[in-house]
Amino acid sequence: MNANPLCLFWKGFTPAHHAFLDLQTLFVRLEPDPGVVPVCSGCDQACFLVYDMHRRRVREAPLLIYRVELEVPVRRLRCPTCGPTRERIDWLPGRFGVTDTLRQ
Repeated sequence: MNANPLCLFWKGFTPAHHAFLDLQTLFVRLEPDPGVVPVCSGCDQACFLVYDMHRRRVREAPLLIYRVELEVPVRRLRCPTCGPTRERIDWLPGRFGVTDTLRQ
């Protein structure tokens, strides 16, 4: 079990690295949680076939006094039903540059 409190924020991902970019900005690099199977954004079915991956840099809601920037690995899946499609990340909708938490 991971005792890192940052694991509570980003379902399906775990923090792999963090650093302060300046006195007010916390940078967190996420990695896919190996215990969570990616889900197709088209049909919502679990998909084990990862086609490729790219990293997105997005802003998260502030944590205490810090601005938070995330580097999120977004996998493109080879879904048997939909073909190549992006994985569904509930807290990172569409192509916005911010998480759901910050949008609210």
